[in-house]
Amino acid sequence: MADDYIHTEARRSWLSDTVTALCGVKYPASRTERVWITWNGPTCPRCRRIKKENR
Repeated sequence: MADDYIHTEARRSWLSDTVTALCGVKYPASRTERVWITWNGPTCPRCRRIKKENR
């Protein structure tokens, strides 16, 4: 399930108040929080792979 992972933000729409992750998952911006460093917690494997491929 998408809620079990920490996603990497790809874009944030202020007009529709949504956040889209690299893997395509969309959330209402009110359900997200910005984190600069993730020490613990499972990161989304799809977000991680996409980020690594686009370096």
